[in-house]
Amino acid sequence: MYVFANKTRRLYAVDRQEGTYEPRGGEEKLEGGEDPIDMEIRPEGIILIAPQNLVILSRDGQVKKQVYFPAPQLSGLLRALHGLNAVRAGLYGAAASAYGDAFAQASRSSNDPATRQITSQLATAYTEGGAQLQGYARQSAAMATKRFKASLAVPNSVFMLTKSPEGKGNVLLQVDKVSAEPRAQVDLGKEKEPVYAVDDIAGMLFLRTAPGTLVGYRL
Repeated sequence: MYVFANKTRRLYAVDRQEGTYEPRGGEEKLEGGEDPIDMEIRPEGIILIAPQNLVILSRDGQVKKQVYFPAPQLSGLLRALHGLNAVRAGLYGAAASAYGDAFAQASRSSNDPATRQITSQLATAYTEGGAQLQGYARQSAAMATKRFKASLAVPNSVFMLTKSPEGKGNVLLQVDKVSAEPRAQVDLGKEKEPVYAVDDIAGMLFLRTAPGTLVGYRL
């Protein structure tokens, strides 16, 4: 039995009877910081599948083939704006939290009931506002680095959403599990989150191009 450990990024051979294991090959890093989400043992070797990566290993852990097809992202301008918003929100959130702590301290140290009430309310408002801003900062940071994925594995191939080789729009790429080479592609234009299904027996891909509309492609 073979196991791939994401923590060490290595392939291990496991002896089921003895309960022992030993590493095979060296550390295997996938592009784009991905981890394998599926593994298959085939006559051609051991296949590691990730949303944008496909790796074929020999049974001694040596890389036979490895391909990576980057996922589409937001435009550079939008990523920059989301990144800027994340920084601003983070700074404003930190300042609001600091004000909240200061008013909370003032409320605890005051002997005047009215002052305690006012500073307590201000502390609550600033603390809650700081938490909201920090949450917005995390969301903006996530959008700045968001990649759009639409991966699907079928018996003999993997479908990956990637940028068009011609540099115009996006494509749904069919990658062969044996050769690790593209077999077919479906042009998506600017679509980044396609809804589709594959009939591997009939060799057809069905893509929703509009609500209530399906288009079939022969693979």
